[in-house]
Amino acid sequence: TDSIVNIWKLPNILMQKIPSGDDLYASVKFNFYPNTENERFGFVLLGTDYAGISIAKQKDSFAIIYTTCVGADRGNLPIETVIEKTLINEISFRIEVEDNGDCSFLYSIGNKQAKTIAQKFIAKPGKWVGAKIGMYCTRNKITNDAGFANVLNFTMFTD
Repeated sequence: TDSIVNIWKLPNILMQKIPSGDDLYASVKFNFYPNTENERFGFVLLGTDYAGISIAKQKDSFAIIYTTCVGADRGNLPIETVIEKTLINEISFRIEVEDNGDCSFLYSIGNKQAKTIAQKFIAKPGKWVGAKIGMYCTRNKITNDAGFANVLNFTMFTD
């Protein structure tokens, strides 16, 4: 069984430290091509607590999932909520961080208008540096034929 209970210790997150004191906007547009059920691509704001939005392959569709984990550095389990199911694999995720640390998560399926996830999150710093924004891919099966996400655009800017 896998010893990683949440993504705080996940070794394959491509991350960028975020500056503090300004509003921040980060977005990623991608196409998702999974090969097996439960493969996932995610966009996360990571500190000792984290929140993120991901897409996961399910039996007959893709699920957009919102995840939070309080006390991730202590090995606590994440809470996941399926927000929407879709058959479309072209997705955009966005994280908006206000200068006080309040965070909003948005997603867009295809080229449709972005939808905001109702639940807010408060950014927390990491252990050695501040909070970071990152992308990752995971799966729960061992295979040599893993799927992938084709990142078309990644943008991060501050106000």
